[in-house]
Amino acid sequence: MGHFAERAVTEIIAKSGSLEFAPADPREVARDQGEQDIATHQALEHGLNARTMCVAEVRADHQVMALGGGENLGHGGADEPGRGPGAAHHFVKDHGIEHALHRDAFGGRVQAGDAADAFHQGFAVMGPGTAGEGAVDIEEDQSAMDQIAIIRRYNGDVQQAKFRIGLVQMACARDPNQNLAKAEWRIREAAGQGAQIVCVQELFRSEYFCREENADNFDLAEPVPGPTSESFGKLAGELGVAILGSVFERRAAGVYHNTALVIDAGGALAGTYRKMHIPDDPLYYEKYYFTPGDLGFRAFDTRFARVAPLVCWDQWYPEAARLAALDGAQIIFYPTAIGWHPAEKQQYGKTQHDAWRTIQRAHAIANGVYVAAVNRVGYEGTAEKGIEFWGGSFVCDPFGEVLAEASHSREETLIVECDPRRIEAVRRNWPFLRDRRIDAYGGILNRVID
Repeated sequence: MGHFAERAVTEIIAKSGSLEFAPADPREVARDQGEQDIATHQALEHGLNARTMCVAEVRADHQVMALGGGENLGHGGADEPGRGPGAAHHFVKDHGIEHALHRDAFGGRVQAGDAADAFHQGFAVMGPGTAGEGAVDIEEDQSAMDQIAIIRRYNGDVQQAKFRIGLVQMACARDPNQNLAKAEWRIREAAGQGAQIVCVQELFRSEYFCREENADNFDLAEPVPGPTSESFGKLAGELGVAILGSVFERRAAGVYHNTALVIDAGGALAGTYRKMHIPDDPLYYEKYYFTPGDLGFRAFDTRFARVAPLVCWDQWYPEAARLAALDGAQIIFYPTAIGWHPAEKQQYGKTQHDAWRTIQRAHAIANGVYVAAVNRVGYEGTAEKGIEFWGGSFVCDPFGEVLAEASHSREETLIVECDPRRIEAVRRNWPFLRDRRIDAYGGILNRVID
């Protein structure tokens, strides 16, 4: 195998075996490196023994990997001679490069072109700071397969690896169990196409019952945790994907919410969001059913990215998207149920859809985040009192460029790759968050300024 080689960030690196973090006790780092956590790896394809030591570090000015160990893997950086067999780490000074093995990288789920992320897939990389003065510790409670490109920085953890999302656009039947079975099948389909985070549409387990005020429809509600969260939890654990679901939540007798669920790849419920903005329009009588949310606008960490779920009518409010972005969301998901009134479609249909699409692209641009809207399709209701749901699910990048878009009439699954480095690049060149005048926005807390 030779030695650890310095590689360009565009080089293709293959995935390797799993890693597991060592206890905090063994510390064999050279004096000039400061005290850092040491990780051991097992069962790598290279056949290294279990005593092999690996260290990840960064210097003050550039991100640098320090690797090494094994009986025959002693190797120094370009400006320092090798340390000989059994060296505790591979030392490199301020090259700002990624280090990887000749054949494999530590970690899984690495795709072609992801060399910059290859080693990160195995470890939480420590963020800016001089190693000799102490760096932030590696997380010790996550296995390599659970660890995805987390850069440790003084202002928090930042996901760096690319991630792939799946949007499930489908028509709904009257039977909730039939809709759940279809959604699970479509989630499996999305995972099979490489999606790591899959989102279904708003209130996917039923037809859009808010077309009318009918007390019998409260029977469709369920608790959280409940049947949908438990079913999706099992599926997420089986497939190794995160799932964003949408349920009609029964919180207590007479108190119901329109709730989004975030279920992480291990199957655990990472968080819930209760729809904050509740409409009351013809055929959208949601105020009859839903209590406004009381959890605020929230972002949640998943194995692959930090996500913020907002729901349908929230799409029209820039405040919601802003607060989600300020909470660190890399992508905002909008599970949705929106469509045309048949009597209005010919005159207003095109402009209504364009407004819906434009406002969400604007959220992406204003906040420098990815935005994903997933809508239902099909006609629901009677000829006189029905809605033609316009589909059109789409994903746009942090500058509002539409990356993928579904049709208005077909069931589809969109698979889109998102790159957090795009967020960084856009925000550096269009620093809207930097230039906010937070000292001058007090008036926004008023209903109107009289």
